[in-house]
Amino acid sequence: MPQVESEVTRYRRVWRFVAVINFPMQLSAASPPSPGSPFPHSLRRNSRIPSNATIEISGISVSLKKWPGSPFPPESVGDMNEAAALIIITEDDNINHAQEIITPILDSVLDFLSFQLQSAIRVMQLEAIDITPPISEGMERDYSTFPPPLGYPSPKSLSAFPPAVNTNYYPDLSFCAKSCSPHGRSALRWYVKAIASPLVIDKFIFLWIALEILRSASKVSIKSPYIAMCGHEIPTCPVCGQPTLKEEMGKSIKMFLIDNLGIEESDADELWRLRQLLHGSNDLSFDDVEKLIGMDVILHEAVNNALKYELGFPQDAPPFISSKEGLMLSHFALGGKRQLNSIDLMLT
Repeated sequence: MPQVESEVTRYRRVWRFVAVINFPMQLSAASPPSPGSPFPHSLRRNSRIPSNATIEISGISVSLKKWPGSPFPPESVGDMNEAAALIIITEDDNINHAQEIITPILDSVLDFLSFQLQSAIRVMQLEAIDITPPISEGMERDYSTFPPPLGYPSPKSLSAFPPAVNTNYYPDLSFCAKSCSPHGRSALRWYVKAIASPLVIDKFIFLWIALEILRSASKVSIKSPYIAMCGHEIPTCPVCGQPTLKEEMGKSIKMFLIDNLGIEESDADELWRLRQLLHGSNDLSFDDVEKLIGMDVILHEAVNNALKYELGFPQDAPPFISSKEGLMLSHFALGGKRQLNSIDLMLT
Protein backbone atom coordinates (compact mmCIF):
# COMPACT_ATOMS: atom_id res chain seq x y z
CA MET A 1 0.00 0.00 0.00
CA PRO A 2 1.75 3.25 -1.09
CA GLN A 3 2.16 5.92 1.53
CA VAL A 4 0.41 9.21 0.81
CA GLU A 5 2.14 12.33 2.05
CA SER A 6 0.33 14.41 4.60
CA GLU A 7 -0.71 17.88 3.54
CA VAL A 8 2.33 20.15 3.36
CA THR A 9 1.85 22.92 5.83
CA ARG A 10 4.62 25.10 4.44
CA TYR A 11 3.71 27.38 1.56
CA ARG A 12 6.92 26.75 -0.35
CA ARG A 13 7.82 23.26 -1.53
CA VAL A 14 11.22 21.87 -2.44
CA TRP A 15 11.57 20.80 -6.06
CA ARG A 16 14.39 18.70 -7.41
CA PHE A 17 15.08 18.87 -11.15
CA VAL A 18 17.20 16.10 -12.63
CA ALA A 19 18.45 16.64 -16.17
CA VAL A 20 19.93 13.47 -17.65
CA ILE A 21 22.55 14.63 -20.15
CA ASN A 22 24.90 13.03 -22.68
CA PHE A 23 28.42 13.44 -21.28
CA PRO A 24 31.48 12.81 -23.52
CA MET A 25 33.96 10.13 -22.51
CA GLN A 26 37.68 9.87 -23.28
CA LEU A 27 39.40 7.07 -25.18
CA SER A 28 42.73 5.77 -23.92
CA ALA A 29 44.95 2.75 -24.51
CA ALA A 30 43.82 -0.32 -22.54
CA SER A 31 46.83 -2.41 -23.59
CA PRO A 32 50.22 -1.72 -25.18
CA PRO A 33 50.63 -1.81 -28.96
CA SER A 34 51.17 -5.11 -30.69
CA PRO A 35 54.75 -5.71 -31.87
CA GLY A 36 55.46 -3.61 -34.93
CA SER A 37 52.26 -1.54 -34.61
CA PRO A 38 52.02 2.07 -33.38
CA PHE A 39 48.43 1.53 -32.26
CA PRO A 40 47.27 0.03 -28.94
CA HIS A 41 45.84 -3.48 -29.07
CA SER A 42 42.63 -2.29 -27.39
CA LEU A 43 41.01 0.91 -26.15
CA ARG A 44 38.91 1.78 -23.14
CA ARG A 45 36.41 4.53 -22.41
CA ASN A 46 37.14 6.74 -19.41
CA SER A 47 34.55 8.77 -17.54
CA ARG A 48 35.07 12.53 -17.46
CA ILE A 49 32.31 13.25 -14.95
CA PRO A 50 33.91 15.00 -11.94
CA SER A 51 33.22 13.63 -8.48
CA ASN A 52 31.55 15.70 -5.76
CA ALA A 53 30.83 18.54 -8.21
CA THR A 54 28.40 20.96 -6.57
CA ILE A 55 28.13 24.71 -7.02
CA GLU A 56 25.65 27.43 -6.11
CA ILE A 57 24.21 29.79 -8.73
CA SER A 58 22.05 32.68 -7.53
CA GLY A 59 21.48 30.82 -4.27
CA ILE A 60 20.38 27.61 -6.03
CA SER A 61 22.27 24.33 -5.66
CA VAL A 62 23.55 22.68 -8.86
CA SER A 63 25.25 19.25 -8.77
CA LEU A 64 26.77 17.01 -11.42
CA LYS A 65 27.19 13.26 -10.96
CA LYS A 66 26.91 9.97 -12.80
CA TRP A 67 23.37 8.92 -13.61
CA PRO A 68 22.51 6.08 -11.19
CA GLY A 69 19.28 5.01 -12.89
CA SER A 70 18.49 2.65 -15.74
CA PRO A 71 20.83 2.99 -18.73
CA PHE A 72 19.72 5.00 -21.74
CA PRO A 73 19.81 3.32 -25.16
CA PRO A 74 22.98 3.95 -27.22
CA GLU A 75 21.02 5.79 -29.91
CA SER A 76 20.00 8.36 -27.29
CA VAL A 77 23.23 8.83 -25.34
CA GLY A 78 25.71 8.18 -28.18
CA ASP A 79 28.55 5.67 -28.52
CA MET A 80 31.22 7.90 -26.99
CA ASN A 81 29.05 9.38 -24.24
CA GLU A 82 27.67 8.29 -20.89
CA ALA A 83 24.62 9.49 -18.99
CA ALA A 84 25.20 12.12 -16.31
CA ALA A 85 22.76 13.81 -13.95
CA LEU A 86 22.55 17.56 -13.46
CA ILE A 87 20.62 18.12 -10.25
CA ILE A 88 19.09 21.52 -9.46
CA ILE A 89 17.11 22.12 -6.28
CA THR A 90 14.89 25.13 -5.67
CA GLU A 91 11.86 26.14 -3.62
CA ASP A 92 8.52 27.43 -4.82
CA ASP A 93 4.83 26.77 -4.24
CA ASN A 94 4.25 25.83 -7.89
CA ILE A 95 6.10 23.37 -10.13
CA ASN A 96 5.74 25.58 -13.21
CA HIS A 97 7.12 28.61 -11.39
CA ALA A 98 9.99 26.48 -10.13
CA GLN A 99 10.81 25.47 -13.69
CA GLU A 100 10.84 29.12 -14.77
CA ILE A 101 13.41 29.76 -12.03
CA ILE A 102 15.78 26.95 -13.00
CA THR A 103 15.47 27.23 -16.81
CA PRO A 104 18.06 30.01 -17.31
CA ILE A 105 20.40 28.31 -14.82
CA LEU A 106 20.10 24.95 -16.57
CA ASP A 107 20.63 26.47 -20.00
CA SER A 108 23.68 28.42 -18.82
CA VAL A 109 25.27 25.33 -17.26
CA LEU A 110 24.66 23.35 -20.46
CA ASP A 111 26.30 26.08 -22.55
CA PHE A 112 29.40 26.29 -20.35
CA LEU A 113 29.77 22.50 -20.22
CA SER A 114 29.36 22.32 -24.01
CA PHE A 115 32.07 24.95 -24.47
CA GLN A 116 34.52 23.23 -22.13
CA LEU A 117 33.91 19.79 -23.62
CA GLN A 118 33.58 21.08 -27.21
CA SER A 119 30.49 18.93 -27.59
CA ALA A 120 26.84 19.94 -27.65
CA ILE A 121 25.34 18.72 -24.38
CA ARG A 122 21.64 17.97 -24.59
CA VAL A 123 19.04 16.91 -22.06
CA MET A 124 17.75 13.43 -22.83
CA GLN A 125 15.26 13.62 -19.96
CA LEU A 126 14.25 16.28 -17.45
CA GLU A 127 12.17 15.44 -14.42
CA ALA A 128 10.95 17.65 -11.60
CA ILE A 129 9.60 16.11 -8.40
CA ASP A 130 8.51 17.42 -5.01
CA ILE A 131 11.04 16.37 -2.35
CA THR A 132 9.73 18.54 0.47
CA PRO A 133 10.76 16.83 3.76
CA PRO A 134 10.00 14.43 5.18
CA ILE A 135 10.38 11.92 2.34
CA SER A 136 10.60 8.14 2.18
CA GLU A 137 10.38 5.47 -0.48
CA GLY A 138 6.80 4.82 -1.57
CA MET A 139 5.44 8.33 -0.92
CA GLU A 140 3.40 9.84 -3.73
CA ARG A 141 4.59 13.24 -4.92
CA ASP A 142 3.79 15.68 -7.72
CA TYR A 143 6.13 15.46 -10.67
CA SER A 144 6.54 16.40 -14.32
CA THR A 145 8.89 15.06 -16.96
CA PHE A 146 10.13 15.71 -20.47
CA PRO A 147 10.66 12.06 -21.46
CA PRO A 148 13.07 10.54 -23.94
CA PRO A 149 13.69 10.29 -26.81
CA LEU A 150 12.85 13.99 -27.43
CA GLY A 151 13.81 15.07 -23.94
CA TYR A 152 13.93 18.67 -22.79
CA PRO A 153 14.29 21.42 -25.40
CA SER A 154 16.84 24.09 -24.59
CA PRO A 155 15.46 27.42 -25.88
CA LYS A 156 18.17 27.62 -28.53
CA SER A 157 17.28 24.09 -29.66
CA LEU A 158 13.49 24.37 -29.83
CA SER A 159 12.18 22.37 -32.76
CA ALA A 160 8.80 22.33 -34.44
CA PHE A 161 6.86 20.13 -36.81
CA PRO A 162 6.87 21.31 -40.46
CA PRO A 163 4.16 23.81 -41.45
CA ALA A 164 1.08 22.84 -43.44
CA VAL A 165 2.10 22.42 -47.09
CA ASN A 166 0.33 21.66 -50.35
CA THR A 167 2.39 20.07 -53.12
CA ASN A 168 1.72 18.26 -56.37
CA TYR A 169 1.36 14.50 -55.89
CA TYR A 170 3.95 13.92 -58.62
CA PRO A 171 6.77 16.47 -59.02
CA ASP A 172 7.38 17.84 -62.51
CA LEU A 173 10.91 16.87 -63.54
CA SER A 174 10.87 19.37 -66.41
CA PHE A 175 11.28 22.24 -63.94
CA CYS A 176 14.69 20.79 -63.04
CA ALA A 177 15.88 21.43 -66.60
CA LYS A 178 15.04 25.14 -66.48
CA SER A 179 17.90 27.57 -66.19
CA CYS A 180 17.69 30.00 -63.32
CA SER A 181 19.65 33.03 -62.21
CA PRO A 182 22.57 32.75 -59.78
CA HIS A 183 20.37 34.55 -57.25
CA GLY A 184 17.63 31.95 -57.65
CA ARG A 185 20.03 29.02 -57.37
CA SER A 186 21.70 30.48 -54.28
CA ALA A 187 18.38 31.28 -52.59
CA LEU A 188 17.10 27.78 -53.35
CA ARG A 189 20.05 26.21 -51.58
CA TRP A 190 19.47 28.26 -48.43
CA TYR A 191 15.75 27.46 -48.65
CA VAL A 192 16.50 23.73 -48.75
CA LYS A 193 18.75 24.14 -45.69
CA ALA A 194 15.79 25.79 -43.95
CA ILE A 195 13.32 22.99 -44.68
CA ALA A 196 15.95 20.42 -43.65
CA SER A 197 16.47 21.96 -40.21
CA PRO A 198 14.02 21.08 -37.41
CA LEU A 199 15.31 23.94 -35.22
CA VAL A 200 13.17 27.08 -35.15
CA ILE A 201 16.12 29.48 -34.94
CA ASP A 202 18.16 27.80 -37.67
CA LYS A 203 15.15 27.70 -39.97
CA PHE A 204 14.51 31.43 -39.44
CA ILE A 205 18.14 32.34 -40.19
CA PHE A 206 18.34 30.22 -43.35
CA LEU A 207 15.01 31.58 -44.63
CA TRP A 208 16.15 35.13 -43.94
CA ILE A 209 19.35 34.62 -45.94
CA ALA A 210 17.26 33.33 -48.86
CA LEU A 211 14.94 36.35 -48.50
CA GLU A 212 17.80 38.85 -48.69
CA ILE A 213 19.17 37.13 -51.81
CA LEU A 214 15.75 37.27 -53.47
CA ARG A 215 15.21 40.90 -52.46
CA SER A 216 18.54 41.78 -54.05
CA ALA A 217 17.47 40.04 -57.27
CA SER A 218 14.18 41.96 -57.30
CA LYS A 219 15.93 45.35 -57.45
CA VAL A 220 13.56 46.67 -54.77
CA SER A 221 15.63 49.29 -53.01
CA ILE A 222 15.10 52.40 -50.94
CA LYS A 223 17.97 54.87 -50.82
CA SER A 224 18.39 58.04 -48.81
CA PRO A 225 21.11 60.68 -48.37
CA TYR A 226 23.79 60.28 -45.74
CA ILE A 227 22.83 61.57 -42.29
CA ALA A 228 25.68 62.68 -40.04
CA MET A 229 25.88 61.77 -36.33
CA CYS A 230 24.66 65.26 -35.49
CA GLY A 231 21.43 64.49 -37.37
CA HIS A 232 22.01 66.77 -40.36
CA GLU A 233 21.36 65.37 -43.83
CA ILE A 234 24.24 65.71 -46.32
CA PRO A 235 22.73 65.08 -49.78
CA THR A 236 25.97 65.57 -51.70
CA CYS A 237 29.65 65.13 -50.95
CA PRO A 238 31.13 68.54 -50.01
CA VAL A 239 34.35 67.62 -51.84
CA CYS A 240 33.28 66.05 -55.17
CA GLY A 241 29.58 66.93 -55.30
CA GLN A 242 28.45 63.31 -55.84
CA PRO A 243 25.14 62.21 -54.22
CA THR A 244 25.57 60.45 -50.88
CA LEU A 245 22.63 58.12 -51.46
CA LYS A 246 22.91 54.89 -49.50
CA GLU A 247 20.60 51.87 -49.52
CA GLU A 248 18.51 51.41 -46.37
CA MET A 249 18.41 47.66 -45.87
CA GLY A 250 15.54 47.60 -43.35
CA LYS A 251 13.20 49.77 -45.41
CA SER A 252 14.11 47.90 -48.60
CA ILE A 253 13.43 44.48 -47.09
CA LYS A 254 10.13 45.61 -45.58
CA MET A 255 9.04 47.17 -48.87
CA PHE A 256 9.81 43.89 -50.65
CA LEU A 257 7.82 41.91 -48.06
CA ILE A 258 4.81 44.25 -48.19
CA ASP A 259 4.61 45.27 -51.87
CA ASN A 260 5.95 42.17 -53.60
CA LEU A 261 4.97 39.36 -51.22
CA GLY A 262 1.77 40.69 -49.65
CA ILE A 263 2.95 40.60 -46.03
CA GLU A 264 1.10 42.79 -43.54
CA GLU A 265 3.07 45.88 -42.52
CA SER A 266 3.00 44.89 -38.84
CA ASP A 267 4.37 41.43 -39.68
CA ALA A 268 7.09 42.95 -41.87
CA ASP A 269 8.10 45.23 -38.98
CA GLU A 270 8.20 42.29 -36.57
CA LEU A 271 10.21 40.13 -38.99
CA TRP A 272 12.78 42.88 -39.37
CA ARG A 273 12.96 43.34 -35.61
CA LEU A 274 13.50 39.61 -35.09
CA ARG A 275 16.14 39.62 -37.81
CA GLN A 276 18.35 41.60 -35.44
CA LEU A 277 19.06 38.36 -33.55
CA LEU A 278 21.79 37.92 -36.18
CA HIS A 279 23.51 40.88 -34.50
CA GLY A 280 23.11 39.59 -30.95
CA SER A 281 19.94 41.46 -29.99
CA ASN A 282 18.28 38.17 -28.96
CA ASP A 283 19.85 36.11 -26.15
CA LEU A 284 17.87 33.00 -27.23
CA SER A 285 15.80 32.75 -24.05
CA PHE A 286 12.44 30.97 -24.11
CA ASP A 287 10.57 34.28 -24.34
CA ASP A 288 12.71 35.44 -27.24
CA VAL A 289 12.52 32.17 -29.17
CA GLU A 290 8.76 31.84 -28.68
CA LYS A 291 8.35 35.11 -30.59
CA LEU A 292 10.07 33.47 -33.53
CA ILE A 293 7.71 30.50 -33.69
CA GLY A 294 4.69 32.38 -35.04
CA MET A 295 6.76 34.52 -37.40
CA ASP A 296 8.82 31.62 -38.74
CA VAL A 297 5.94 30.21 -40.78
CA ILE A 298 5.01 33.68 -42.11
CA LEU A 299 8.58 34.12 -43.32
CA HIS A 300 8.51 30.60 -44.77
CA GLU A 301 5.39 31.35 -46.82
CA ALA A 302 6.85 34.64 -48.06
CA VAL A 303 10.17 33.13 -49.17
CA ASN A 304 8.38 30.22 -50.83
CA ASN A 305 6.34 32.65 -52.94
CA ALA A 306 9.36 34.79 -53.81
CA LEU A 307 11.34 31.71 -54.78
CA LYS A 308 8.56 30.44 -57.05
CA TYR A 309 8.67 33.73 -58.92
CA GLU A 310 12.47 33.69 -59.25
CA LEU A 311 12.53 30.05 -60.39
CA GLY A 312 9.69 30.47 -62.89
CA PHE A 313 7.03 28.47 -61.05
CA PRO A 314 3.40 29.64 -61.52
CA GLN A 315 2.23 31.61 -58.49
CA ASP A 316 -1.17 29.89 -58.54
CA ALA A 317 0.31 26.38 -58.52
CA PRO A 318 1.96 24.32 -55.76
CA PRO A 319 3.99 24.27 -53.66
CA PHE A 320 1.97 26.32 -51.17
CA ILE A 321 2.85 27.05 -47.54
CA SER A 322 0.02 27.95 -45.17
CA SER A 323 0.91 30.36 -42.37
CA LYS A 324 -2.60 30.30 -40.88
CA GLU A 325 -2.11 27.14 -38.84
CA GLY A 326 1.20 28.29 -37.35
CA LEU A 327 3.82 25.88 -36.01
CA MET A 328 3.56 23.21 -33.32
CA LEU A 329 6.54 22.42 -31.11
CA SER A 330 7.75 18.82 -31.29
CA HIS A 331 8.43 18.48 -27.54
CA PHE A 332 6.00 17.55 -24.79
CA ALA A 333 5.86 17.03 -21.04
CA LEU A 334 3.98 14.58 -18.84
CA GLY A 335 2.95 15.10 -15.24
CA GLY A 336 0.89 13.95 -12.30
CA LYS A 337 1.86 11.97 -9.22
CA ARG A 338 4.24 9.06 -8.77
CA GLN A 339 5.86 7.16 -5.93
CA LEU A 340 9.31 8.07 -4.71
CA ASN A 341 11.81 5.28 -5.32
CA SER A 342 15.34 4.35 -4.26
CA ILE A 343 16.87 6.41 -7.09
CA ASP A 344 15.02 9.50 -5.81
CA LEU A 345 16.47 9.01 -2.36
CA MET A 346 19.93 8.44 -3.83
CA LEU A 347 19.76 11.73 -5.76
CA THR A 348 18.47 13.73 -2.82
